[in-house]
Amino acid sequence: MFATSNDKAVEALGAGLASPDDVLLSFGTYIAAMTVADAPGGGAAHWVNFGSRPGQYLAESTGIRRGMWTVSWLRDLLHPFAPDDDIYAFDRSLGIEAESVAPGCDGVAAVLDWLAPGDEPNRRGAFVGFSGAQGRGHLYRAVLEAIAFTMADHIDDMERERGVTARGVIVTGGGAQSALLVQIVADVLGRPVRRALVDDAAGIGAAICAAVGAGVFPDWDAAVAALSGTGAPVSPGPAAETYRALRPWHRGIRFRVAELSDWMVSARG
Repeated sequence: MFATSNDKAVEALGAGLASPDDVLLSFGTYIAAMTVADAPGGGAAHWVNFGSRPGQYLAESTGIRRGMWTVSWLRDLLHPFAPDDDIYAFDRSLGIEAESVAPGCDGVAAVLDWLAPGDEPNRRGAFVGFSGAQGRGHLYRAVLEAIAFTMADHIDDMERERGVTARGVIVTGGGAQSALLVQIVADVLGRPVRRALVDDAAGIGAAICAAVGAGVFPDWDAAVAALSGTGAPVSPGPAAETYRALRPWHRGIRFRVAELSDWMVSARG
């Protein structure tokens, strides 16, 4: 029997995150960004845990609670399912509708605080900017854009504290299967994005730990090379310039919704 590390550390290992040149975006119920660190430490915008490999650490940014959960919640809200419905067909349909929506969703924005942080319990999620001209594709895309905008700010904050800027992005988790989300992330971050080749990066990372411990591979590098990897990069597209201009707009909306949430909670008593 061989011990492994915590869930995020083995996920990073299984996804092939090996140097500070990359940042890993984990698209799960909790969305977080991680990168390799060479020493313990941390700050207001990130903390450092042990990595899977001896002597290696993993820096993790602030994240989004109920991240990809919000995508599923919206899908189910828009189309309640009977037991025999094809849930994946509706996912694809929503994705197609969202692809036809212009960046910025014609003024609709989502704020992803469906589960408030422990240190700011009054924060609430929101959709704002309706004019009656938008449809469900706008709502769906607004959530995907909110994921990208919010995590881009968290990544920037972490990298500013660490003094290191990654050149590329690796994505894992269920959200990595969405070509639209991956492209939006590339456009918002302005960096090439690569998908992990395996669906269960954490499971592969745990298997790598066991394989090295059992002597199946001579060292960590050999095990990682054999069992993990990433696909071809998705480069920022024409929408990147538009998203660069929209980032301060979305950041301002998040700030003002947080202020409004505080007032709403205190006014109700």
